Formats: sequence, structure tokens, C-alpha cells
Amino acid sequence: MIVARAPLRIPLAGGGTDLPFYAERRGGHVVSVAIDRYAYATLVGRADTDEYLVSCDRVQRAGSLDRISHPYVRAALRHLRIPGGLEVHCVAEVEGRSGLGISSSIMVALLCALHALRQEPTDPAALAREATMLEREVLDEAGGVQDQYMATYGGLREIHNTTRSDVTATSLELAPEVCKTLEANLLLFSTGVLRRSDEIVRSQLEQNSESEILEHYDEIKQAGLAARDGLLCGDLRAFARALHRHWTVKRQVSDRMSSTLLDTLYERGLGHGALGGKVVGAGGGGCLLFYVEVREVMATLEGELGKVEQAARLIAGAVRSGNKLLVAGNGGSAADAHHFTTEFEGKFRHDRRGFPALCLCANTSLLTAWSNDYSFDTVYERQLETHGSPGDVFVGISTGGGSATGYSRNIAIAAARAKTLGLKTIGLAGKRGGSLLKLADVCFVVDSHTTARIQEAHVVLLHLIVEAFEALIEEDGAAAAR
Repeated sequence: MIVARAPLRIPLAGGGTDLPFYAERRGGHVVSVAIDRYAYATLVGRADTDEYLVSCDRVQRAGSLDRISHPYVRAALRHLRIPGGLEVHCVAEVEGRSGLGISSSIMVALLCALHALRQEPTDPAALAREATMLEREVLDEAGGVQDQYMATYGGLREIHNTTRSDVTATSLELAPEVCKTLEANLLLFSTGVLRRSDEIVRSQLEQNSESEILEHYDEIKQAGLAARDGLLCGDLRAFARALHRHWTVKRQVSDRMSSTLLDTLYERGLGHGALGGKVVGAGGGGCLLFYVEVREVMATLEGELGKVEQAARLIAGAVRSGNKLLVAGNGGSAADAHHFTTEFEGKFRHDRRGFPALCLCANTSLLTAWSNDYSFDTVYERQLETHGSPGDVFVGISTGGGSATGYSRNIAIAAARAKTLGLKTIGLAGKRGGSLLKLADVCFVVDSHTTARIQEAHVVLLHLIVEAFEALIEEDGAAAAR
């Protein structure tokens, strides 16, 4: 048995400039990266038959090469003159037509396995040229060269080409920290839309004059060069802008490049904090790639983790004394307040008794009545006056941190009132902390201006606080048992 694998790839920028109509005139330049998802080819010699047994998109028994329905298997076996009595399996870890270069990875893996079967050494450049020749010339599938070269070489590379045989795949050596940040901040999503890349490629030529398409791809090539420069100098925001520029231009090349769904999903990604992104591959569907500064938020969290036990001890001390937790927030933060109190009244990770926790956002009748008759600014202050007792803990959640004169005034006013009533206060804020930074006994500040990132960090922090609280309560139980 022989098993070979080849990685799938994500083209970062410049994709399409490796197509012959552009590369032969202006020279192609693509920045692409291989990922840890693979296509596999498995060969098993069969002594009980001289037929070909093929299992790829479907299972087939064929008495001759011409009867093999899978075009890649048929072309590769014919090219290398492989006799029957062979079982061939091809499979990938990701569904086909997703824009990740799966077809080319299958071809490369299959050729690699077949050369091993023939006990023939082959170098990466020759293997990539062979795969390109079979796909583009023998099977006449429209496309460039990056897929075959990335499947063969792997890594992070810039690919230059002028023809299908004049290709260089140069490794891009990034600083270790840049590499870690890039990997953490690139997010890949499936759109659920499958398409044939060769059809998308052909539509570009059908819908544009030669001068128009060359002009489009000149801009795409510049985006690829800008992406490379951003990576090499560690300016990942410039890299993200290059991704966005690439997609903004490329979606204009053909009416099949994008769709209402893809445009909506892309805009939604940008609206939730992505700095840039693109549809992966030829376009029309497949996967969406976004660059999101996740590590920046995680780094902020790391700086706030020392406060987790402090907050947990504050809450544990309150409940030990028979006091309770009161939590408030607005919008998404109100949902977090519901979530947080539920973890105390119910349980988080361990079976234990419930603890008194009141979500001040839950009573919609009071919220609407007080806001209508008096002011939404004081709706949480009123409830603290009603339910709060000295020694209780108030938790105010606001992505901006609250302000006595601006956003989330009700949280800032409630936090100030909590202090005068003798309550301890924990704040979860964003941006620069707002009023909560000054008013709270313990304040977590997520140093970001992107609301979605702040909210995501708040959920992590709330879970950590509950987990630390449960650990302290377990210690109480163990001490009492002794």
C-alpha cells in the first residue's frame, strides 16, 4: 500500500494573475499559504484482478483506462502508463469546490503515489509541472499554476510565473511572532456555496475586453505585492488592507465572481471587526477569509487575568456572608448579564447549590414602565435601591465602560449609586474603561474599539470568574469536611 498526501492552500492575494492571459503579458504574482488540511491518494496492488478499482467521488470498477470516469485518475494513470490490477482511493479532508485547491492537491498526491509505485524519484518542481500539464493541457481545465505549486511545495510562498512552465515558488520567511499572529488572526468560513472554478475563470474572459481585464489584474497584482510587503515587514494591518483591496477589485471582474449572499456575508464580517478579507479561490462561492485582530484581544485578556481571582473572591466573600449578586448591562451586555446570573443560580462546571444572583435586565415591565415614566438612565439605579444591601456585589457590563453624560449612562449611574449604598462593584468595560474604571472596585478593560471583540472577551472573562468562584466554594466545602 502506498499513501501520499498534499496540502490544501489559501491564496492570500494576487490570485488570478497566474492565469495565462495575464501572466504571459505582465507576469503573475500570487501570495499563497498551505494549510494543515490535506488531500490523500492511496494505491493498493491487487493480485485478484487486472481491472482498475477506483474510489474517488464514487466507486467504480473499470476494465480499461478509457472506462475510468474520474478525469484526474484517468489522466494520471494514462500519462504514467500504469497497468490494471490497481486500487486507487482519493479523498480530501474538505469538500470539493470550496476554493481551497482540492482538485490540484488530489492530482499532486496521486502523481506522487504513482511515481512511488514505479519507484521513480521526482523533485517538487517536476511534480508541480506535471500536475499543471495534466490539468491545464490534457484535461483543458481553465486556471493558473499556484494550486499545483502550493500543493507540491507547501509553506507560505510568493509565486511568480510568465508561462505554465516558467514558475518560481519562493518561500516567504516571516518573523516568528508575525507568523503566530497571522495564523491566529486569519479566520476561514465556509459559505456553503459550491462552484466550479474553471467556469468562473472562463466568465472573466467572456465579459471583459483584453484591456479591461489586464487593468483589473494590474490592480490585483499590486494588492498581492502590498500583501507580501506587509507580511515581510510585520505590518499585518497593511496586509489586511491588501486583502480587502484584492477582493474589491476582483469582484468587479465578472458578474459570477460574487453574489448577494457573498456580499452580505463579507460586509457582515467587516461590520463585526474584520480589518479585511476576500472570497478564497476563483470566486463565486467556496470559503470566506477574514483578518481579525483576535490576538490583540487575547493579549488584553492576558493582562486582565490577574483580576479574575480578585473578582471571584469579592463575590465568594459576599455569598459567604449571605449577600447576593446584582448584574446589569444594555443590549448584548444585557444578554451577558442574563448568562452570568444563570451560572450562579444554576451551575457552571460542578454540581453545587445555587447562589442568589439577580439580573436587573430581566423585568421588562419595570424596565419599560420606569423608562417611560421617569428615565432609562436611572432604571438600574432604582433596582439597586430596591434590592441592594450593604455587602452585595454589583456587576456592571458595558462595552464602552459607561459615561455619566454619554453612552450607557444607566450603568455609570448605577455603579456610582452602588458605592453609596455600600455595595462592592465589578466592572467589565471596553475601549478605555469609561466611568467603570474609576467607580468599580475591580474593573476589566478590554482595550479594543471593536464592539464584537469586546463582547467576546467579556464572555471569556465572565466564564473565568465563575470558574474561579466555584473553585473557592469547593475549597470551603473541603475545609468544612475536614
